[in-house]
Amino acid sequence: FQLSVGGLNSPRDYLGMISALENTPGLSELRLLEISGSQCRFSFNFNGSTERARTQLSQNSRLVHSGMGDELSFLWRP
Repeated sequence: FQLSVGGLNSPRDYLGMISALENTPGLSELRLLEISGSQCRFSFNFNGSTERARTQLSQNSRLVHSGMGDELSFLWRP
């Protein structure tokens, strides 16, 4: 799976996003692939379907409460 995130304005935002993703149930082997301005791209493994991964990410309290949830763009590649 790959996840692109926009709207990150400071190193604190990036660290918060990494922490939130690392604490998402079912997600493993998180890797930061690219940082470009206010966007970054991650790859990760997920134990489940694409839809389940989307649900888990949308239920992550840090993503929801930080307002970053509105900036998420979820990309999946087989």
